[in-house]
Order: sequence, then structure tokens, then C-alpha cells
Amino acid sequence: MKKITCVVLVLFLINCTKNNSEIHNSGFPKLVDTLATATLYFSPNSIQLGGSYINKVQKFGEVVDLRDTIVPYQYFIDYHSMSDTINKNVTKRDGLEVIIDTTSEITIKQFESDFDLFSKYMLKEKSSKKEKFIDSVSYQAVQKFINKNPKLFKGMSVFVTNPGTESVRVEVQDWQLMMIQEAMDKSGKWKPIEYWEFSGCGNSYGGIALKPNHLIATKIIKYSGNFKTKLRLKFLNDSIVYYSKPFTGSINSSQFDTIPVDHQLDKRNFLEPRKPRKKLRKIQ
Repeated sequence: MKKITCVVLVLFLINCTKNNSEIHNSGFPKLVDTLATATLYFSPNSIQLGGSYINKVQKFGEVVDLRDTIVPYQYFIDYHSMSDTINKNVTKRDGLEVIIDTTSEITIKQFESDFDLFSKYMLKEKSSKKEKFIDSVSYQAVQKFINKNPKLFKGMSVFVTNPGTESVRVEVQDWQLMMIQEAMDKSGKWKPIEYWEFSGCGNSYGGIALKPNHLIATKIIKYSGNFKTKLRLKFLNDSIVYYSKPFTGSINSSQFDTIPVDHQLDKRNFLEPRKPRKKLRKIQ
């Protein structure tokens, strides 16, 4: 009887270890989504605005079920008291890993919310001052139309993981991780193909207490274009820059051109902090 008990205990421990290390070994947690399978690749001709909305925060070894609703206050720590890690050791910002599932595709929802679309439906010209304005009735109508008719593009799952033994604070802006994609140009230099837009509202910012053996699941666009190259994901957390492992993909070479946004952006919008609180470290 004791031998049987010992065998069962050993098998249980092996299974737990396997679950906790699943994301680091054979790769990636199983993901269940509600979106239909995408057939479109996103192939823009200019640098894009980055954005990685948080889909789930959970333990290693569990199915990432996107049918569930996120309960952000379980993890959001800066201005809320519902996290059991608040006021504890959540200021450590090292040890995170950024992992991209390049073995499978996932659908990502891209809303047509650019200026041209809105101007088509919503903007009216005032004859006197030659100004354009958006009336609230039109805004609601177009927003409803956009929400019901998103474009579905091919994407990839991304997991920010904490394999350590202490909770790590992960900075959040409007429930997004600060991430952009970079690509290698013909000379072998890494350059941004996305940029980050910081919010001017202080309420946009906060943090997640990412516990040990927990992950944050998000999605990124899988680009397509005329230039096959290496890509990687750049992730800024406070004053530390993390990079994913490079992966093979394709983009349009025109995505390297930052001239259209140079007048309004600086290095900070490519996730290089101006004044880091501590020495900037790049972690592969």
C-alpha cells in the first residue's frame, strides 16, 4: 500500500512539474478562442501603431480560454486593493520572458477606426471656418458599425511569463503591454516597424502583479510583404527592455520608413526610455 502511495505521489509531482514547465519546453499552452479562423494577412505599406491588449492572466499549465471574461482587478495593483500582492514585494522587474508561438496562427481583430473611415461616415465640413467636427449621434452609429464589422487578420500568440520565485510588477497602459515589433533590414540592423503611442492621461497607467509560474497572454499581428527577414518583439517594462527570440517572417520594406511619424515621435516612442530609473538593460 505504501509503495502504491509513493508511486502515485511521484507521478503527481512529475505531472505538476511538467505543467509548470510546459511553456518553456515543448512550447505553448493550448489556446481556445471565439474568433473565426482568419484568412487575411496584414500587409501595410508604412510603419504601424503597436498595440498588445491583455487577453488573460493565469497560471502555467492551464488552457488559455479566451471565452472567459478577464477580471482585471484580481491582478491590477497600483490603484486597487483587491490583489493579494499589493504592498508586498511587487517592485522587482527582472526575470520575465517574452515567448512568441510561431508554430501556429491565431486570429486577431483589427478595427477599421482610422481617420479616413470616420471621415467617410462622420465628419461634416463647416462652411465658415472650414473646420470638421464629429457629432455624437454619428459617432455612436459608426462605432457600432465598426464593432460589428472588424477585419480578422492572422496573428500570433505571445506570452509574457514569470518563471521565477517572486512576483514581478508588469507595467500596463490602457490594459495593453508596451510592445512593438522590429525587423532586420538588408544590412542586418534591427529597426522598428511599429511605434508606441503613450497616453497623456495618468489614469491610463498601472501595473499587474505577475505571480511566480504565471503568464500574461496577448496577441500580435503576423505581417506579410515583399521582404523576407527576421523579426522580433520588443517589450518595455518600466526601464528594462526585453526582446523575444527572433523568428522568420515577411514585411513590406516600406515599413522601415519612419519619416511619416518623425515629426511627432522620438526614441521614446520606439520604447527607449528617456530617463530610466536605473541603468537600461536589454534582456534576451
